[in-house]
This record gives sequence, structure tokens and C-alpha cells, in this order.
Amino acid sequence: MNIERGSIAPPGSFTDGTETFLNVAAALNSATSIPCSYVLVQADPDNTIDILIGNATTQSIQLVPGQSVGIWIDDVNKVYRTAASATSSRANWWVFP
Repeated sequence: MNIERGSIAPPGSFTDGTETFLNVAAALNSATSIPCSYVLVQADPDNTIDILIGNATTQSIQLVPGQSVGIWIDDVNKVYRTAASATSSRANWWVFP
């Protein structure tokens, strides 16, 4: 995709959240729908283990504490997270319309 500078208007707002979880895959935002165009997920910098990000079937993107990934998607509840082990972890996220 070729996007020229200034060809996309910046969003006027975003929704954010933080979740604490173990190693059971679940949708972001407690599976509550938030229509969007883009989701940014960060492994909380204070985590002691990595987290995994993906869809309902597999979470194959591994994030070390402090690392983030952006995902073009139409609803936040289609993005799933889990911890790499049975240690409590956190994910921080922003959802853009």
C-alpha cells in the first residue's frame, strides 16, 4: 500500500485499556465489541514474562515486556492475548476508529 503524507486524516480519539491475565487465550476488552480500524497492543513493561498476541485460533506473535504490535482489524474483540506461562501478565492497548 502506498500512502501519501496527509492523505489519511488522523483519528479524533481513541479508546485504551489494560488487562491482567494468565496463560488462557481470551479476546481483548473482555470480548466486548469496539469497532475500529487499528489496534496497538503492548506487553506491559513491568511484565516478567512475554505475552502472545493473535486470533481466536492461535496467538503466534510473541512480545517481550515493553514491546508492541499494531494490527489493522475491524473490531478489538478479534484480537486475542495470552501469557507465555502461568505467570500473571498485563497487556496495554489502544483502539483507533
